[in-house]
Amino acid sequence: MKRETKPQKRERLDQLEKLDSRELAGCQRAYQAGNIGALLSAANYCRKNKIQSPDWLIDALYELLIEAIRDAKPKKPGRANSRLRRLRQDLIHFARWDTVTMIREKQNEAAKELAELLKLADVDPKFLKMQQEFQMELGTTWEAAFEYAAMSLRGTDAFAGPDAMKHSYYKVKQHSEEETTALRYRLPDRQTIKALGLDPVFEKRSVKKPR
Repeated sequence: MKRETKPQKRERLDQLEKLDSRELAGCQRAYQAGNIGALLSAANYCRKNKIQSPDWLIDALYELLIEAIRDAKPKKPGRANSRLRRLRQDLIHFARWDTVTMIREKQNEAAKELAELLKLADVDPKFLKMQQEFQMELGTTWEAAFEYAAMSLRGTDAFAGPDAMKHSYYKVKQHSEEETTALRYRLPDRQTIKALGLDPVFEKRSVKKPR
């Protein structure tokens, strides 16, 4: 194996430092937008890669630790009155937005594919019927997308009716278009989501069968 020269090693280290800097800067912006999961992701990133934590991260973790030790009571009533509950609710909004967005893309793709099939003369009738039924199931409107999203998320914590899907979709869309809150819904890393017990927001809860 060819040994790395000093300039090559320095160049590789510089690239890693730039990568670390970009990743942590993104976490910082997301945390400043109100995303507590980004703070934990930044801490986990530094821990896994054995790099020095930036000052903003140390300060934020210190404040969070003080708050936890003091066990400060929530100032506002409601389901999003703590950092964890607020993060959970933001993840729910994101899961709904993501599902609606995916379904809208599928609606457009299905409509284009069906239009192309109808132009052909030698299409298998069974296949054509299957595509037509698939598009009917998906629908072509926003309202149909909200209904299909509600059905798709059944069994997860993000499940709710079409109206809730619509509310969450436009809430995330609005925040994403504003500079100060654009990264509010940046997802924490998978390990952090699992450690916080927030898996059911995205995945169906496992139901234990009776003996």
